[in-house]
Amino acid sequence: MKFKPAKCRVLALGFKGSRSIVDSAPFRLDGGEVRVLDRDSFWRYLGKNMGWESAGFSVAIYVAWIIRTLVKAEFRRPNRAFQPFFHAGLTSGGLGIPNLCCEADVLKLSQAIKMVNSTDPSVRAVARGRLALVVRRTCRVSEALETLTVEFLNCVSLTGHDSRAYGDAHGLWTEVRPVTKRLGARWFVTEDGLYQLAQGADCCQDLGRLTKFLHLKVNQRWKTRWMDLPDQGKTVECPSRYGSSNRFLRSSNVLTAVERSWMLKARLNLLPLRSIRGRFRKRVELSVVCCKCGQHTETLPHVLNHCMPVMDIITNRHNSVLEELLDSIPSSSSSSRCDVDRVCEEHARLANRRLRPDLILADARRVLVIDVVCPFENGVASMDAAVELKHAKYEDLCHSLRLATAKTVEMHTFAVGSLGSYHPRNLAIPRAMGVSLFESRLVSERAVVASHRGSHRVWKAWCSFRDNERT
Repeated sequence: MKFKPAKCRVLALGFKGSRSIVDSAPFRLDGGEVRVLDRDSFWRYLGKNMGWESAGFSVAIYVAWIIRTLVKAEFRRPNRAFQPFFHAGLTSGGLGIPNLCCEADVLKLSQAIKMVNSTDPSVRAVARGRLALVVRRTCRVSEALETLTVEFLNCVSLTGHDSRAYGDAHGLWTEVRPVTKRLGARWFVTEDGLYQLAQGADCCQDLGRLTKFLHLKVNQRWKTRWMDLPDQGKTVECPSRYGSSNRFLRSSNVLTAVERSWMLKARLNLLPLRSIRGRFRKRVELSVVCCKCGQHTETLPHVLNHCMPVMDIITNRHNSVLEELLDSIPSSSSSSRCDVDRVCEEHARLANRRLRPDLILADARRVLVIDVVCPFENGVASMDAAVELKHAKYEDLCHSLRLATAKTVEMHTFAVGSLGSYHPRNLAIPRAMGVSLFESRLVSERAVVASHRGSHRVWKAWCSFRDNERT
């Protein structure tokens, strides 16, 4: 037997430490030089692209790793930043970078279901005929029944059938099986004989929206993986409730590069605090007590919301959010009363309590009692609890105002988290103040930015004290 070097290709694989490499050294066969494939090239053999990917390496995985490395450098992310942070949607607090492997799976699955349900009879007949051929050859049956075909596509163990390797039947339908399993999808056949896809309890019957449906499910899976983390899930859950909480990820002019980098580290729980440094360092922390107050555990909620030596700066963050709300009051407002951080005289006279809500607005028909709160995002329940606590605190004050003014009294809590989470109930507050819908959106964005910058100032003040103590 004699080889023809012109028809041959060489792909030499090796490892340098733990890193895979492709050897480009010259190779000769039967006196002729054989072309050596590099990492990015391939050779089409019997209709199949042969190259680095077919040898067990995924080019998509390699490119995705390069993209994540560049993004880490741009956002100053440490290497231990979790992968769902890069691929979760922007509305969830992630960077929204598509995962190339998931993108390839989505397009392949979308192509398969559109072919078997094509409106062109010839395309549909060829696709279903090829699918039946693959099922017959794989399961060694004479007829590909509908139930057996669905089990094949769903990557179910073909019990009772002598399944074998695909052999010469390898193609789109054999590649769809692992894709279906990776995406968590499920094939089924309708009464009309159409193949449909479902994920969980959701099903997409519109083929024109199938790709969008699959992309949405992939984003939800990334978000779920992120929220399942015990040290990041709670802080991720709150910002995903409203889009303005994550606007700084879409616009570079909202925060400075330093503020944006710090906010991402804070949300990912990657700041150098005593309570978490033991996870990333070999040496054990001798003490986890706050180095500034010396009374409580040094955690991010304590530093941003409860550390007494920096309480003045924490209060300034609250006042910054309140100022954004005050600036949104229309100049043409018909309010006859606008009390800012004043004792409610009606309540002091009737109940002998000197409560000071942040803002009281009154017109001819009603009175608005508004109080600002900046809780830490320890899950959605903690944000809701902070709102309900404010309502309970000023319930008697609202009752006193009703008796004194004979007007409708409404209590609102303007809740913006320390890490920029905007509570959905806040949307009704600017509208109740007479602010337009467009201006109310601007209020939400400015309030979130004020919370971002205020928390960053709190952190800088706390770190400056810590550095002074060490010196």
